[in-house]
Amino acid sequence: MRAAGARADASRDIERRIAQRLAGLRAEKGWSLDVLADRTGISRATLSRLERGELSPTAAMLGTLCTVYGWTLSRFMAEAETRPANLVTASQQAEWKDPASGYRRRIVSPPSPGLRGEMVEVHMPAGASVSFDTSPVTGLEHHLWMLDGTLTLEIDGSPFTLRAGDCPALRAVGSKPVRESRQACRTLRHSNGAPMSETPTNESNAILIDDWRPDRPVAASLDDEIAMLGEVLHAVVHVGAGVSFILPFSIEDGRAFWIERVLPGVRAGTRRVLLARIGTRIVGTVQLDLAMPPNQRHRAEVAKMLVHPDAQRRGIARRLMVALEAVALSEGRTLLTLDTWTGGHAEQLYRSLGYTTVGVIPRFARGSTTPALEPTTIMYKELEG
Repeated sequence: MRAAGARADASRDIERRIAQRLAGLRAEKGWSLDVLADRTGISRATLSRLERGELSPTAAMLGTLCTVYGWTLSRFMAEAETRPANLVTASQQAEWKDPASGYRRRIVSPPSPGLRGEMVEVHMPAGASVSFDTSPVTGLEHHLWMLDGTLTLEIDGSPFTLRAGDCPALRAVGSKPVRESRQACRTLRHSNGAPMSETPTNESNAILIDDWRPDRPVAASLDDEIAMLGEVLHAVVHVGAGVSFILPFSIEDGRAFWIERVLPGVRAGTRRVLLARIGTRIVGTVQLDLAMPPNQRHRAEVAKMLVHPDAQRRGIARRLMVALEAVALSEGRTLLTLDTWTGGHAEQLYRSLGYTTVGVIPRFARGSTTPALEPTTIMYKELEG
């Protein structure tokens, strides 16, 4: 009874600290509740109640908030702890419960800021699933050990049924695997490299963001991926976007761009490319150019933000840009620069993500379908590691 009471007190205490930390993060950004509501899609009233501790956040809410703040869920939970400790007894291990799904998450290892590895115990009731947005950290390693129950885990579109004793290893590349429990299950998850966030989803048409690794074995061949990327570029050019190309522009021209201009840099490690997928189809992409002079290795350039016209107005560009910031930080880049068509939708998006305008260059480039020379806006954003 004494241990149960201590654990209940710890859980109430962590709820209070979560509320305080959410309020503190918003204050650090200098954002109003209205600005945060616009960036997250969570109502102003709900955000206010969360920060006052009057409402317990769901896992989805915490995932969304961590993403816009550029934090992982694990780092957030660690920062919510009162102080680092070398030993956390069973009765002191704080447990958090998602009020929407019944998903319970207990930090087993002693949490502290800057944590490089962690162990988390997760309980999922029968039939439960949890849906988060994109992970703010990519390329980090998970080892998931099934303690009991049954869990369906989907990795790169392939489903695996896990039972007691099974232990898959997986790497986070923007969006995380689908998790859905067949019967009540309990897992122990170890993350290595840095704190990580949970990002499962069970929507068949979910938008997944991942890092393009053209030489890894995947369901789609490299030729298939090049064809889909070429189709995205071809479609964007033909609706008039200012992305360096003009009509006539064929599908073959689009494929040639990826093969000749992008693929060598990805293989050389001087360019990172994120892909947005719906199912197996690539519908969007953005690039991070890392090839900077020796005295500018702290920065990178954002390039070729492309979303297929058929998939626009779904928040794909925003999710790509948020994920790209995490990639930049993983590469040690704290300054991002870009240029964009003045007055376009992309400029509005970048402003909402915190980019600052340096200036406008008149008559900089023409659009893809008209001969008129259009102005370009130069922007930058400093990242906090």
